[in-house]
Amino acid sequence: MDVVVTVLGLAACGGLLWIASRIEPHWCSKDGRRFSCRVQRLGQHDQPEGRWVEMRAGVVDRTLVMRPRGVLGRLPGGDYRVLAKSPDSPRRRTYFVVDGPLRLLLRVPASSRAVDTLDSIGPG
Repeated sequence: MDVVVTVLGLAACGGLLWIASRIEPHWCSKDGRRFSCRVQRLGQHDQPEGRWVEMRAGVVDRTLVMRPRGVLGRLPGGDYRVLAKSPDSPRRRTYFVVDGPLRLLLRVPASSRAVDTLDSIGPG
């Protein structure tokens, strides 16, 4: 009986960890012009490097102004422009390529109001 309870407890903890890893915190203003997002640096040949970092972003005159979230910002903030939207983003997420002080891959939930805003400032 003790083995069954231990196995069920470990399975429950594993399930909760799996659910928690799928949740992505996201904030967006009502007009969709200010939002939080995840970004990842793009290296040589536009291959993702490093880990995903949370940043705050706002759209001002068709320019994406980004700044690190938190005290230990790992990527520089600044003015970025949207270069492209990924045509084959995974389910429930949308990816954009942005260029500025660094070339970044930007990720937001597909249901976010920020997707329409980023589409409107992107090319074509």
